[in-house]
Amino acid sequence: MVQQQSKFNCNKIITYIPFIIAVSIAILQVIKTDKLTTSIVTINHKIAHILMYCTFAISLLIVFVRYRYVKAFFIALAYGIILEVVQYFIPYRTCSFNDIIYNTIGIVTACIIFYIYKRIKNGNN
Repeated sequence: MVQQQSKFNCNKIITYIPFIIAVSIAILQVIKTDKLTTSIVTINHKIAHILMYCTFAISLLIVFVRYRYVKAFFIALAYGIILEVVQYFIPYRTCSFNDIIYNTIGIVTACIIFYIYKRIKNGNN
């Protein structure tokens, strides 16, 4: 009896990671926080935005091959701007230009980290 082995396609699964991260970011940016977590979130607000969008941009950089830096930068930036505009229309959330700046810092950080990683990996110092 011949058993057919199932093929585990890692590349296909990796392409879903940016979508999962994007949905997670959207949920985190539109949920209502209570007063207890608001003070905690306010302290780490800048860091949270930077880390969320750094992670999102890195996932995009991994998925894209051609023009990866341009695509990842503009997709992540546009997504951040769209979510900020959406927050404007949610009564318990606010739209903030500073959040867009923190998102951009995270995206640029991701591009730099990924660029350095690729140079080291390829042996080009």
